[in-house]
Amino acid sequence: MRKLAVAVIILAVLAVAADRIGAAVGQHELAAQLKSKMDLSEEPAVTVHHIPFLTQVIRGKYSDIEVDAKGVESGRFHDLNLSVNLHGAKAPLGDLLSGSIDNLPVDTVGGEVMVTYDDLARASGVPGMTIKRSGDGVEASVPETIGGRQVTLSAVVTPTLVSGDAIRVRASQVSIPGAAGSDVNLVNGKRTLTFTVPLDLRFGLKATTLDVRDDGLRLAGAAHDVTLTSDMRTGS
Repeated sequence: MRKLAVAVIILAVLAVAADRIGAAVGQHELAAQLKSKMDLSEEPAVTVHHIPFLTQVIRGKYSDIEVDAKGVESGRFHDLNLSVNLHGAKAPLGDLLSGSIDNLPVDTVGGEVMVTYDDLARASGVPGMTIKRSGDGVEASVPETIGGRQVTLSAVVTPTLVSGDAIRVRASQVSIPGAAGSDVNLVNGKRTLTFTVPLDLRFGLKATTLDVRDDGLRLAGAAHDVTLTSDMRTGS
């Protein structure tokens, strides 16, 4: 009886070990595929949560796949940091490992995106634009020629979400050091430093909140019943 009990324990340990090894292999291969398909400079961190992993493989449905990726290009942004969880992703393991995912149905995607101020400035399309955290707010600056003189327009700006589909940056308190602060110049400066950048986030995320942080803007959101293509964009 004791030998039988020992054998059962050994089998259980081996089963758990095999499950964890399978999960590790699956995570590594999926990370490699995402790096390639999403054109990333480094592999994202991929974690398949919940056990047993092999049961999820057999079912072809994964309870929670966590992906942390840096330097993601999406729309007009080129250096996003994403942390997302794919709940209820449906795909055979063979498709995941071979990179042959043409369509990946997912019940729910939730996560957050960090937009650096430098990336936001580039996405503005305004030449020479710089954006930084200043005290409790955000400041934007841009070089401009006024009256034949090269000056710097600066303003306090307020980033907000527009229906979850764009970031709107609105300028106020425009200052023009070393130049006459005429009404015309101030109005033009406000117009220059106010812009909108459309959001086209990977994984089908729709931003619902925006928080101003020291290193950039934190967007959080979710998506439901989406179908992702191999590069984690929303399929048609």
